[in-house]
Amino acid sequence: MKPTKSIEDYLEAIYVLSLKENHAHVKNIAAFLGIRLPSVTEAVSKLVSLDYAMHDPYGDVELTKDGQSIG
Repeated sequence: MKPTKSIEDYLEAIYVLSLKENHAHVKNIAAFLGIRLPSVTEAVSKLVSLDYAMHDPYGDVELTKDGQSIG
């Protein structure tokens, strides 16, 4: 299944932040994309369920190999 444009945007943001800052937190992703924290939290949950990312509450968001290749 091909990811949506929105999912691709989140994956790209996480990828870029991981390269620039060595980490990606929900707060940083929201600032990078110019959106609200609850939207990012919901999207990150979806990314985790699709196996594109890993996330511990209050921790970093990390991309899986599939997430990295799309990001």
